[in-house]
Amino acid sequence: MKRVRFLAHVPAEVRAIPQPIALGILEALHRYIETGQGRIRPLSGEFEGLLHCGSAIFRVLFDETEDSINDPDPKRTHKKKRRDSLDTAR
Repeated sequence: MKRVRFLAHVPAEVRAIPQPIALGILEALHRYIETGQGRIRPLSGEFEGLLHCGSAIFRVLFDETEDSINDPDPKRTHKKKRRDSLDTAR
């Protein structure tokens, strides 16, 4: 099984999401790690090379190596997160 590596801020962010949605995202990630299947899709454009798992208005972006699932470089996703927070604030 692949190892999942989250950055230090991720647990607090997951706890801030409504529990049923957070559990759905974590279950989808778990299924993808174990089987390679699930609600995971590759991104394109400025985020090409990253994968996306989401539920409702919440998203998890990650990259994948042969033996691990990793948080992407925060510098790469900062612009997207800022844009998403502006969209959900409306």
